[in-house]
Amino acid sequence: ASGNLDLTKPNGKDTLLEALAYKGGSDIKGKAQILLRAAVAGLLNERFFGSDYPPHATVTALIQEVNATLATCNGGAYTTKAADLDFWNNGIH
Repeated sequence: ASGNLDLTKPNGKDTLLEALAYKGGSDIKGKAQILLRAAVAGLLNERFFGSDYPPHATVTALIQEVNATLATCNGGAYTTKAADLDFWNNGIH
């Protein structure tokens, strides 16, 4: 996704700390930022809660899902995945 979105200049590599601070927005980059912020929270929850943090089985599976979503270059897909992660991250279940 870094090549397509180039969220962090100059190398396009987002750190977890940077992603937690992303503000997001309504364009494709903003939606990617929202997804990445939710994904970092998901990684922390997955690592801490393990199998009690559904629907992901492992940290690796969560990373693969987010990477696959980012690869679509589709803002709607970003928003949908971010909302799914937000649902689990905030315990709204």
